[in-house]
Amino acid sequence: MTEHNLSALSRSIEVYTRRGAIDPEAGRALFDYLAGGIDAFHTYVRLQDEGHAPQMAPRGSGAMEHNVDLVVARRFKRQGMRAWSRAGADNLLALRCLAMDEHAWREWWGEAAD
Repeated sequence: MTEHNLSALSRSIEVYTRRGAIDPEAGRALFDYLAGGIDAFHTYVRLQDEGHAPQMAPRGSGAMEHNVDLVVARRFKRQGMRAWSRAGADNLLALRCLAMDEHAWREWWGEAAD
């Protein structure tokens, strides 16, 4: 089904390009953008079909960007937090991400997590 939809989209873009309604480069960029996101779209539809809450199948990147801000930016932008090495920052971020998943945190730390 995906191939059919992408093929139809490609034909539509070609028609509008020939008519001069859209720039050929813009048409290619649009097609590449949509084709590149097709897996995310199918994941969204599958999660919705499985009855998951809308929050579990976001349609945009806003929720992810907010979480990046919470996990990364706010931690590294505090007073005195400007001199992190890349390795040190990567290690701290790995721990912060691990801490957000209670099961993974307990699995990682074992009995020390209790």
